[in-house]
Amino acid sequence: VMSFVVVCALVALVAAVSAQPRTFTIENDRFVRDGQEYLLYSGCIHYSRVHHSYWKDRLTRIRAMGLNAIETYVPWNFHNPSPGVYNFTGGADLAAFLQEAHNQGLLVMLRAGPYMCGEWEFGGFPAFLLAKEPPVTIRTYESGYIAEVDKWWSTLLPVVKPYLYENGGPIVMMQVENEYGSYGDVQTNPLDKQYMQHLVDLARSILGNNVILYTTDGGDTGYMSRGTLPGQVFTVGDFGPGNPEPSFAAQKEFNPKGKSPNMCSEYYTGWLTHWGEGMANTSTANVAKYLEQIINLNGSFSLYMAHGGSNFGFWSGANGGGGTSYQPHITSYDYDSPISEGGEYGYGSDGLNKFEAIKEVLLRHPQPFDQPPPAFPDVSPTAYGTVQFSQSASFLGNLRTLTSKFFSNQDNVKPQEMYNQSYGFTLYTNFLRGTTGSIDVREVRDRAQVFVAGNLLGTIDRTAPAPVSGSLAGRLDVLVENMGRINYGHGMTDPKGIVGTGVFVNGQALTGGWNISTLPLDPNQVAALPWGPISAATPAFYKGSLTVTGDPEDTYIAMAGWTKGYVWVNGFLLGRYWETRGPQHTLYVPKWVLQSGANTVIALELEEPESKFVAQSLDAPIFRTGGDPCDPSGTVTPGADVVGYTLDSSLASSQQWSWISGGKIKLASNTSLCMAVGPRTDPSTGQPAIQVALCSDPHATTFTFRNGEIVTNSGDCIDITSHGTVDGSAIETYACNGGNNQVFTFQNGVFTSSEATSKPFVLTGCFRRPGLREESLMAQMDSHKMH
Repeated sequence: VMSFVVVCALVALVAAVSAQPRTFTIENDRFVRDGQEYLLYSGCIHYSRVHHSYWKDRLTRIRAMGLNAIETYVPWNFHNPSPGVYNFTGGADLAAFLQEAHNQGLLVMLRAGPYMCGEWEFGGFPAFLLAKEPPVTIRTYESGYIAEVDKWWSTLLPVVKPYLYENGGPIVMMQVENEYGSYGDVQTNPLDKQYMQHLVDLARSILGNNVILYTTDGGDTGYMSRGTLPGQVFTVGDFGPGNPEPSFAAQKEFNPKGKSPNMCSEYYTGWLTHWGEGMANTSTANVAKYLEQIINLNGSFSLYMAHGGSNFGFWSGANGGGGTSYQPHITSYDYDSPISEGGEYGYGSDGLNKFEAIKEVLLRHPQPFDQPPPAFPDVSPTAYGTVQFSQSASFLGNLRTLTSKFFSNQDNVKPQEMYNQSYGFTLYTNFLRGTTGSIDVREVRDRAQVFVAGNLLGTIDRTAPAPVSGSLAGRLDVLVENMGRINYGHGMTDPKGIVGTGVFVNGQALTGGWNISTLPLDPNQVAALPWGPISAATPAFYKGSLTVTGDPEDTYIAMAGWTKGYVWVNGFLLGRYWETRGPQHTLYVPKWVLQSGANTVIALELEEPESKFVAQSLDAPIFRTGGDPCDPSGTVTPGADVVGYTLDSSLASSQQWSWISGGKIKLASNTSLCMAVGPRTDPSTGQPAIQVALCSDPHATTFTFRNGEIVTNSGDCIDITSHGTVDGSAIETYACNGGNNQVFTFQNGVFTSSEATSKPFVLTGCFRRPGLREESLMAQMDSHKMH
């Protein structure tokens, strides 16, 4: 397969190689393409997050925005699922994706890893690395890890080589590793430096000396000094809306004189989202404003993201430090980008069209295009009505069908990787002869349902593990869900299943007699389930039908009333839903997985199904923005959040504060209440949230006003998370940086943010009324149903 792909690529590209050599170089601090100065107007798109039948469409939309290049990650685990097994076909056909970009006249910045981050499962690493004996140490020069990297790149880079610009293809730059200065340190750790040098040498040995190799790090000298190899690669920074000059100045310290064109390799158009947060939603005006500043400084850029796509299957990753510090990403990777998950226009928190705003900036600063930008293609998502589930199949009652591998009579339990399993669920079974008591799984990754004699004792979550109690007589089943490995930071070595010390019954370790079933839930296994009359007993699979009239169009499946699980359509795993957490309340269905007529929909519900066993097909997605909906007209009490909210004279009791710089900030309507730092943390960043507490509470700290910043006694600033400007936007503390989301005026008792330009947006105490979220979601659903 590999040689066939390469030969086909060579044949396809040979006509593009003229007698005049094609060159893409750096000269006089400028990119130079075939002798002409050139700016890269790039946008990130991940082919692994887009159904392959939509690659052409999404690249067309990127061109329509005025971009002349794309940047894409190569996820190692997407192509190399198990040792010695490689996949470059279908949705993993990298050569076909590169060829389509070339067909559309788009240059390519290829991010070949081996690590990628990108909120992708395990940062792109294959899970089998966690089963290696002796254990490997990732992202440094360690013999076991380097051997695996060499195998992978020796397979990948020959696929890439025919698509280099010099060979007639679109690839002008290839990134080595990713944001390494946030993980390793080439200055102080010789093994880290040797690792990065090895990657550079390996790339050069296969690809040659002409392609530009680059590193991406945070936009300051600290990150760059730890993550790059001066003189060996082109050093680039990444940053979001804000002054680009510090990052451009920093990169010049690491690149040879004349070899440092201004560039931002990740210019953030939105942000990521975890389960339980508000959907990321950032200011369009700010994105456009600072993008123009980059261009005015002769800067190139890559929008992160231009189009985000979806974490189909089990590909969503997680953030966290390991152990109980764990924040899984939602299924959607919409990212609040200018091209939405479904290919439509993306809109910012200020209500402005991000696509059009970016396009307007680029039209003022045009670059030459291989092909003129096309019009934005039409999109016709369709609501197909109700999905009625009519049959069900027990999860635990159908282990013969669902089990891939079975290990009997084991002395101890191990993580799922040690049973040659990468994704899905693992079932640990034993037999108890006790009466009553507790069961404790002290290190579960990530979520375990504990059953005794078929009865659910409770659920143990890795973020707050606690024993479950009840009858201890009969078969013990511990069903563990893998919710995605950590993709960033030093907690990335994140094996799944039961890790550490195992299972404890009444405080005593349970050893011997363990049976382990691996349950990856491959589509063929799920399709082979024996179906019976519908039942509310869970965990269970539910089978229903969706009727499509005419040619299929995209749609969205809403699982309102269900709890937590997964959805397949015609055998294609859309991903995870988690209705009780949100903020995502629909799953995107590309039209390519549908057919005219009847379509099979299967849901795995882990906890509690909808009372009538129905779901809905809608014509638009539903995301909850700005955290849980809140009612600022309610009485503010201790524990309430402080959020961003539009100024309203009827909300004075929640929006007016009493404060003298250097003192505590008191609620004017109740001076026994003060702004507090914590104790809750903002789930998207882990930073302390701004809340309301009794002024006597230790969390009710003093604040100082400094050049418009509200500074805590620890030196951090009050910060609107992710530059949000929608009502209910979260407020946290963060390192002071002078951004508009940290600058406020204080007049007439009101703190007004500089972030929102179209309305007065102020700090507000917000009462969260039970049931408000559900009311809001049902109203959105009603507006998107088929009429």
